[in-house]
Amino acid sequence: LILAWALWLLLGSRRRVVELAREMTADLRQSEARQARLNRALRLLSSCNQTMLQAVEEHDLLDQICRLCVETGGYLMSWVGLAEQDGDKRVRPVAQSGFEDGYLDSIKISWDNSEYGRGPSGTAIRTGKTCVNQDVQVNPRMLAWRDAAIKRGYQSSIALPLIVNSAVLGCLTMYARDANAFDVEEVRLLEELANDLAYGMQMLRTRDAHAAAAEQASFLQQYDSLTHLPNRLLLRDRVEHALALARNQ
Repeated sequence: LILAWALWLLLGSRRRVVELAREMTADLRQSEARQARLNRALRLLSSCNQTMLQAVEEHDLLDQICRLCVETGGYLMSWVGLAEQDGDKRVRPVAQSGFEDGYLDSIKISWDNSEYGRGPSGTAIRTGKTCVNQDVQVNPRMLAWRDAAIKRGYQSSIALPLIVNSAVLGCLTMYARDANAFDVEEVRLLEELANDLAYGMQMLRTRDAHAAAAEQASFLQQYDSLTHLPNRLLLRDRVEHALALARNQ
């Protein structure tokens, strides 16, 4: 009996050692996967900031950011939607990259409080807060888009509001191949990316507004604001130019 008991303890101990080794291996793999995702997010943030420094047009900037989210960040698909201020409060896609296969054309997204506004993108715009969807298959808020998302392999997603001067312009949304793909540290880095992108959009819009104002001021100096006909200043300038040409002949 004593020998049998000792053998049982020995075998039990060995099984426990094997179980512990398996658990440690699984934990190590999960830790390595998290670190890999974090490293990708860091590289993505750096690449996007470089792109923003060189940006000239908003549409090109948004296209490049979406492309980097896929190519550098490793996400399956990324898109930017702007919040329409119409009666339906639609979310209008303006840039996209990655495996989409008609997804954005086949679904309806709004930022109101209807079923089409309670998904990650609509919620992020309506609340001004990051919305993480860790599992498409079980998240009740994804019901309206679940079949289309699963068909394309979207298992989880994150929607990040683009906020300028307390106003939400739209959101940046990314989809991942795996469920539970967004941990706290990665979310923090992606929120930093979204804040930088919103700032970049603001700078480009401010620049364009100043350029338009300067052009309008120049126009009003020489043309009548109602008739758009040349005013006295422009006529005098042209007369003086003609006289100068005549004197030089």
